Amino acid sequence: MAGYRAGAARLMEFVEWCDDAELQVVTLWVLSTDNLNRSDDDELLPLLDVIDQLVTDLASTRRWRVQAVGALELLPRP
Repeated sequence: MAGYRAGAARLMEFVEWCDDAELQVVTLWVLSTDNLNRSDDDELLPLLDVIDQLVTDLASTRRWRVQAVGALELLPRP
């Protein structure tokens, strides 16, 4: 779990850097569908929680437009 949180923190730093560099569009790939095939909920659910918090943190700054793309229907319902 600590590794997932550290990765999310680095992504926040990266997005800040992109903003400072005046990049207009940044795409972050934070989850592969391969991760969804993990049978161990003890590993998958914490990962999804970290991703959820990352998206919430990015959106709450109101500095960036966050748009989730991909096979969202494959994600477990909260």
